[in-house]
Amino acid sequence: MFLVAGGYGQVGGYAVRELAGRHPGQVIVAGRSLDKATRLAAEVGAGVHAVTLDIYDPATWDAAMADARTVVMCLNSATTDFAQHCLQRGIHYVDISPSQAVMRGIERFDEVAQHAGATAALGVGLAPGLSNLLVKQVCEQFDEPPRVQINMMLGLGEAHGTDGVRWFLDNISDDFPVPTADGKRLARPFAGRRVANFPAPWGRRSVYRFNVADQFITPNTLPVAAAGSYFCYDSRAATRTLGLLKRLGVFRMLRSERIYRLAVRTLASSVGGGLGTDAYALQVEATGLRGDVMQTTSIGVAGNDNSRLTAQIAAVTAEALNAGKHPAGVHYLEQLITVADLRALGAWPV
Repeated sequence: MFLVAGGYGQVGGYAVRELAGRHPGQVIVAGRSLDKATRLAAEVGAGVHAVTLDIYDPATWDAAMADARTVVMCLNSATTDFAQHCLQRGIHYVDISPSQAVMRGIERFDEVAQHAGATAALGVGLAPGLSNLLVKQVCEQFDEPPRVQINMMLGLGEAHGTDGVRWFLDNISDDFPVPTADGKRLARPFAGRRVANFPAPWGRRSVYRFNVADQFITPNTLPVAAAGSYFCYDSRAATRTLGLLKRLGVFRMLRSERIYRLAVRTLASSVGGGLGTDAYALQVEATGLRGDVMQTTSIGVAGNDNSRLTAQIAAVTAEALNAGKHPAGVHYLEQLITVADLRALGAWPV
């Protein structure tokens, strides 16, 4: 059976519906509120079960996972204890978290997973996730590892939820290390302006360097010489304003816990309220040798409702793991599936 942790949240609810539609009677919606889980199970139907699960309370784990073969984690956990417990029990594990700290923590359980015969899939979402798969596809066009620029646009009109707001605030506040030929240097978020040519209808947009995990994952999992990630919102005005606020040092105030909590509450309640669209777009541009000629090529996708896309990708990945199609251990999405797999199963931008 499939257990969706955080199954009544923004992404989790979509994941429950995706899996229940193809596997009636084989889906469990899990979360701290049994009432919310039960309401969603009744709404979806298809034999969906509801259980209580608190990922920070080990006393709830074994009972909730008694019948689970594959767990889909739709919460941004602050620890990796629950993931470790799943893998130790031989339960496959799919995690949508974009957090580098979470992914690196779960990487440490590779031997645990192999010993128990379990497979973990990390970086399952838009970026990292689909962005990594596009990098994989574009790299196949080169004879040597290319240099890659990964550009992402998100819509301000989508209700990203508290986890999404925290991800943005955590990553705009502080500089982050990026590898260089002679070691590492610190990169400043929302600096280093470049231009991306996103698929229609978005076209050319200013994008800014940002701390997205795909730029650190892909050089280790794919034939990539170097990678950099860049970001913007669908609203040009909002993107310019954020750049200005960053230059003025406004985001340094987020180091105050009180101001940080206030910012999370304010943004979580305001996004999705008509400030923009629910669109997203990715563009991957790669430069490298093809034969004896240095060439640049790009690939991109655009769609609406990033939360739904993330759930679709997570569901497809969970199904593949549940069927035992992949080796045990801890892997990233691009090491397990391809763009063709997503297209074949309908988990593709629309």
